Amino acid sequence: MPEPSISPAVVIPRWVQLVGLPLLLLLIWVVAGAVRHVVFIFLVALLIALLEPPAIKTAEANADFTSRLALQEEAKTMPFGVVWDYYCEQKGVPAGPAWLSEMKQYEKAVLSKRS
Repeated sequence: MPEPSISPAVVIPRWVQLVGLPLLLLLIWVVAGAVRHVVFIFLVALLIALLEPPAIKTAEANADFTSRLALQEEAKTMPFGVVWDYYCEQKGVPAGPAWLSEMKQYEKAVLSKRS
């Protein structure tokens, strides 16, 4: 049976350990700090894209840019928009995307008669 070969030990000079290692750790810390913001922005953008209502995509596919703009504005207020919707319902005003259909009826009835 052959004897296992013994590889020579790797010796890292003391000055590299005292100077190089802290500099390497500092570089890793700086890069990780910069990448953290990029990853956070990417995850937020991904979350927004995944939570985008399908009505926005449908309006864009149908070239209904007025509805798309209105739905995008509604989507921006999704977290706190429930409070505003409740207030609108208490005052008898259409809430959420419901006001869009009322606006389109107004456009057909009133604005189409203008020259």
